Amino acid sequence: MERSIAEIMLTGFAQVASNDTVATAEALIESEGCEAVPVTNPDGSLFGLLLPHHLLHFHRRPGANAHATLAWEICDMRPLVVSPLAALEDVAFAMLDTRRPLAVVVDEQLRPRGLVSSHGLLQVNFPPRDDSASRPSRRR
Repeated sequence: MERSIAEIMLTGFAQVASNDTVATAEALIESEGCEAVPVTNPDGSLFGLLLPHHLLHFHRRPGANAHATLAWEICDMRPLVVSPLAALEDVAFAMLDTRRPLAVVVDEQLRPRGLVSSHGLLQVNFPPRDDSASRPSRRR
């Protein structure tokens, strides 16, 4: 039986509402150490995904005001969305096909229930070895 993405997804993650400011989202990312923050609609359904690189791009804009700009304005409005029942392999291929390093796991009402990173998939498929002698040296 294939393993589902629900087995490895990160739960208990931070979220921001679409009408929260960029400043609010930044504070949350900084305090929680998040690699991504789902942005939700008023009904709790997924609107988009905010990543640290969105914040970097935002702050490069002349006159960027994190207190006057809303999270929905700078987030990825088309994140990779998967079902909790999706097979690990299918999600890995979807990440490759869409060139997205993260997937948002949503329920039937499109509410975020989990996050999965390509790094998390690698850890499941290629767990780190304890044998450091078998690792290649990085010396030149």
